[in-house]
Parts: sequence; structure tokens; C-alpha cells
Amino acid sequence: MSRPRDIEPASSVEGASGSPGRSVIAAIGIDQYPGRPRLANAVADARGALAQLERLGFEQITPPLFDGAATGEAIWELVTDDLKALGPSDRLVLFYAGHGATRSHDLGNRLVKTGYLIPADASERVATWIELEGWLRAVSLLPARHILVIVDACHSGIALDPIIKWRDAGTQERTPLSTLQARRSRRIITSALDDQVALDSGPVPGHSLFTGCLLEALTHGIDSGDGLTITGSQLGLHLQHRVGTYPDARQTPDFGAFDLDDRGELVIELEPTRWDDLTLKDMMPRGGPGPAGEPTYTDPVVRPVGDVVPDASLALSLQPCQRQRRRRSQSQPRHLRTRGARARTRRGAG
Repeated sequence: MSRPRDIEPASSVEGASGSPGRSVIAAIGIDQYPGRPRLANAVADARGALAQLERLGFEQITPPLFDGAATGEAIWELVTDDLKALGPSDRLVLFYAGHGATRSHDLGNRLVKTGYLIPADASERVATWIELEGWLRAVSLLPARHILVIVDACHSGIALDPIIKWRDAGTQERTPLSTLQARRSRRIITSALDDQVALDSGPVPGHSLFTGCLLEALTHGIDSGDGLTITGSQLGLHLQHRVGTYPDARQTPDFGAFDLDDRGELVIELEPTRWDDLTLKDMMPRGGPGPAGEPTYTDPVVRPVGDVVPDASLALSLQPCQRQRRRRSQSQPRHLRTRGARARTRRGAG
């Protein structure tokens, strides 16, 4: 009996077997590196991203890779095998927090920079690192319609290929959201440029500066138009601005599109929050007095509830937002709003 010489993976025959339309989160966090400086918050950052995105309706279909589990082999297998269970209508957020590196290649008349993720079992030899461009190529081949990769590379920025940035330059801001959701998207956000140091701590206790701002944005800290959704591009632009507003920040988040992107957008549905539950202590001083001489403040930052330890999930105290309910009610036809107002009047009078 003759057999073909090539090997056909089972996943390519069956395709994606998962339920369509899922929102999936996969996370990698590494604090402990043999022979390298230990990070304080990378695992907590990954846990925080998991907790917040699960709160927003995302689910895990693969176990998270923390510390010793995040070997080079495991990080590759995550995107070449484990996440192949995704369906063609699914959307994926893939989060990495750990060491990153950039290597320069002098080609005489041109200097080329390559970005790397550093797995938990990496040595000083570059062969044990994970080249970002090749890894993203494997990510791009996953069946999901929308993929957003978020890389918080502490202590070192990661170089994005100029082609990746160029592909992102033509994003159409006025394209209807339904059209953007129908197109395939492949987006990446990194915490710092290749020649910058990403801080491992920030204003949110137990988290890096970048991830603290990310968690803030995914709760109440971004104006995305309707206030209820945010796209990957909006998130990238917001983080570029927001990270730079904090004292001592020396990093600028970078973002772009990578292989097989078709100018679509991953859309995250936000959970409304109630701003009046937050106090001035939860806000960062902007630096100057207001018109009447009183101090002015930036938007509130996320404050975890209780003590924050590396192995604890981020718990946030959130309540339904009255302002968002008013905004949704104003979008109703006038006769419905009038009927509701009359009903409230009757209840108040009784």
C-alpha cells in the first residue's frame, strides 16, 4: 500500500471545529528567567488581562502559559497547534508579557532590526529566542477572522518590521463598523519602541505602566465614540497617547497590521462603568490649576480591589453606568422616550 511522503496535519483536514463567533483570550506571562533579571509584574499583567477580558465576554480554550510553562516550544505550539481549534468567525486576543529584545543587523548600507520574544527557557544564544516576525506569520494563519496581539515586553522594546507599520497606514476611519467586522484583521500593539525601555511598574499597583493603561482602557478610560465598543486600532492609538501622559514614562507603544490583514477590525464590547463611584484619590494630577484655581485631573485610573499579589486575578469594582443608559435611551424613537418619561412621572407621583 503506497502512502504519500508529506504529512497533513489533522487540523487542516477538519478545519476549525469550534463554535463560530467566540471571543477567545490566550495569555503568556513570564517573571522568572534563569540567568536574566526577574520581572515583578509580567505574570500579574497576563492574569489581569485574562480577568478583564473574561469579564468582557472572552473565554480561554487553551491553558495560560506562566513562567516555566512558557518555554519556546510551548509558545510556538500555542499558535501552530493549540489555537487551531478556533473557528472562521472567532476573534482572538493574544497577550504576552515578559522580556523582549531587538537585534540589529548591519548590512553595510542598511541597518535591519529584528524583534524577539524571550521564552522562559531561553539562553543568551539568539537561536533560543522567538523571532517576532516568524511567530506573527504563524499567528496570521490561525482560522480566526480577527486577531489582536498585545505584547508588553518589559525592560526592552521590540522592533516592528516597517512593512507591518506601512500596512496599517491606510486604515479607513469612516468605514462602517459592520464592514470592518466582516473583513479579516491581524493587528499588533507593542508596549515600547525598539530603542526604549518598557517600565515593569506604573500607577496601577501590581502592573506595568503599559498593562495598567490597557486595563484602564478596557474598563472606563477611553472615549471610543459610542462608549460601548473599542476597536484594536482605537486601543493602539489610545495607548500611544495615554502611556506618554504619566510622569517618568520613557516609552511609546507601537502598533500596526501584520500578514493576511484585510483592513478589518476586532471589536471589543466594553462593560459600562459608573464614574460617580470614583473619587479624586483615584485620579492622577494633570499638573495645573483649573479656571477657578482648583486642581485639574486626568481620567480615573483603575484601582484593584484588595491586596494585589502576583498570583491573584485582577478584581475591579464596576457598576452599571447611568450615563451610558441615558445615551442608549436617547437613541430610541421619541415616542418610546416620551412613554418612558410618562411612566417615570407616574411612579414618582405615586
